[in-house]
Amino acid sequence: MKMNKSTIFMIFLFILFLLSTIPFTSYNHEKFYAHTTSVPSGEAAYIGFGSLKEIRQKSDLIIVGRPYAAAEQRKYGVISNVQVISTLKGNKLDEIKLYQIGSIQNREIEGDVLEFGKNYLLFLLKEYDGQPDTFSIAGGIQGVLRIEPDGRLTSRHPLIRQEVQTISFSKKEKREVDALIEFALQSSERGEQAPETVQP
Repeated sequence: MKMNKSTIFMIFLFILFLLSTIPFTSYNHEKFYAHTTSVPSGEAAYIGFGSLKEIRQKSDLIIVGRPYAAAEQRKYGVISNVQVISTLKGNKLDEIKLYQIGSIQNREIEGDVLEFGKNYLLFLLKEYDGQPDTFSIAGGIQGVLRIEPDGRLTSRHPLIRQEVQTISFSKKEKREVDALIEFALQSSERGEQAPETVQP
């Protein structure tokens, strides 16, 4: 049976229509958390930022923090308790609750849940759930920098890794963590100076 061009074109359009109605369901760790007012539980859509400077500008809170326990497991995520070691931007809090997509089952972490007991430089967005101490990570994995014992910062996002290297290269005498803390403080309206050192 021979098909003419218009029949082939109609079949092609029909297939495109079918494909456009199928929801995208696979989870990709390179997707990002989004700041949204319509989903206060942290079950948000994803969005990325174009640079560390943009993340810094959009962040409601920038901290050095240490997650230490899961406060609550929800259907799509975990709320972790995070001890605030240092506040670089925003209101000073001793502790925050952090919404993260993922789960903790039998001490196994799945998804983008931060490791307990490790120090992180976190760029955070306020959750609109009526609580003063609840946040999500700006740009998902973009807003997370793990502080290694030697002062290096690790990021799973290639753009952020590149920017960290660029910023720290411009401040050769400083450890990466100190260079990035200085960078984060540049957005502070209080005019705070970067601390001399931060112990990882």
